Amino acid sequence: MTAQQDMIIPVVNSIMKAQGTGAEIPVRYTVVRDGNPNPTPSPIQTVTVRSREELPGGADGIDGPVFELTPTGYISLVVAPNGTKGLIKPYVNISKNQKLFFTFKGYDLTNNPIDAATFTATRELDEQDVLNGYSFQVPFNILRTICHGYCEAYIRVEPAAGSNQSAVTSRMTRVPVDMRRTNESACTLRA
Repeated sequence: MTAQQDMIIPVVNSIMKAQGTGAEIPVRYTVVRDGNPNPTPSPIQTVTVRSREELPGGADGIDGPVFELTPTGYISLVVAPNGTKGLIKPYVNISKNQKLFFTFKGYDLTNNPIDAATFTATRELDEQDVLNGYSFQVPFNILRTICHGYCEAYIRVEPAAGSNQSAVTSRMTRVPVDMRRTNESACTLRA
C-alpha cells in the first residue's frame, strides 16, 4: 500500500464559465482503475466560485476615498475648518446592506505614523448610499493632530449576507495635510 497523496484535478476555464458562479456549486469526480469495471464516485463537495467582475468594484476594483482639496492639492484649514469628508463614490456592484469599513491614518512629514491621528468608522449601505455614495466625516482634531504631514485612507467592503461576493479593499488615497494657521510654524495639538 502506498501513502496517500492529494490529487489535483485542473478544471479548464471554459467549463467554469459554462457552469457560472455561485455560492454552492456541487463538484465530484469518479475514479476508475485499470482492469476494474466498477467506478468509484467521490462524495459531492460544494464549492464557491467567484468572478472578479462580480466583486464590489468589478474587475477594476474600488477607488479610494475622495477628499476636498485646496487648488495645490492639500487638506487644509481652508477646505476643512470643521474636519473633512472622505467620499466613497458609487462603484460597480454596489448594493444595499454591504458594509463599508473606513480607515484614515495620519503621518508626519518624514512618514512616521501618528497613532493619535487614526480614525475608523463603519457604515451599512442603504438605498441612498447606493445611488449617491457615502461620506465619512474625519474629525477636525484628527487633522489638527497630523498638523503638517500626510494622510492615507481606504475602505474595506464586506458583502451583504447571503451574497456571492467576497470582501474587497479599495485603493489607498494618500493626501498631504497642512492644518497650520497663518503664521504658525507648527501645530500646538499633537496628542
